Amino acid sequence: MEKVKVTEIQLTRLEGSFVTEEDKVAVDAWEKAERVLRAWALTAPRNGAYDKVNFHIKWEDGHEYSGRFNLKAQHYNLRKIPYLANHVRRDLWYLFEQLELEEAKEMLDKSQIGA
Repeated sequence: MEKVKVTEIQLTRLEGSFVTEEDKVAVDAWEKAERVLRAWALTAPRNGAYDKVNFHIKWEDGHEYSGRFNLKAQHYNLRKIPYLANHVRRDLWYLFEQLELEEAKEMLDKSQIGA
């Protein structure tokens, strides 16, 4: 079964010593979102702390999902790992398994999450 494609991923970096207007972006693919996060990770804290990044994701079928991602410096070095996609999957599994939110299960089954 083909998954419903993402149409937009908005990322807004909320913290960090270098936060500017460029730290609010919208992209149309998971790979692009992960590249933005890796670039921002270059200026993330190196002491084990993190900078907050809000995200808002839209899919072709009208589903939307928002949340917050904790950006760490290590996200730059581990290039092959889809951090945002994994984060969204974990959140949706939690909503389904712990809160029995059926819409979360539907999104996991039908929506493209990651490349």
